Amino acid sequence: MTELLMFLTLTAFFESRGEPEHCQVLVAKTALNRMGPDGDIAKVILAPAQFSWVPEKMINGVLKPEHRPNKESAAWLKAEASARTAIYSSATFPATHFHATWIEKPKSWGNLKLVRTCGQHHFYS
Repeated sequence: MTELLMFLTLTAFFESRGEPEHCQVLVAKTALNRMGPDGDIAKVILAPAQFSWVPEKMINGVLKPEHRPNKESAAWLKAEASARTAIYSSATFPATHFHATWIEKPKSWGNLKLVRTCGQHHFYS
């Protein structure tokens, strides 16, 4: 598994595991939209205060053993399929940020506009 696929699968898994696959794809697409020209997804996912699951579940860019998903589980396979779709689909999605629907929009996102709600996530551009 490539680093890109692994980080997007982890993000779909930890951010939207209980969501429909099309919502997981949007989570992964949003992370992709934040990549710079260097194409380094690790910089996006591991950046401080970007993804709520990272500080709890990772240390120095590696999953803590107690948080490693069963890669044969239905939830993992669905997240991986969603990540693959996000990578290889030609469909575009403009969002660069998302948060759970039960959390208020951060004040620092003042200029960002809501572009879609899917499942339990609001997406902004």
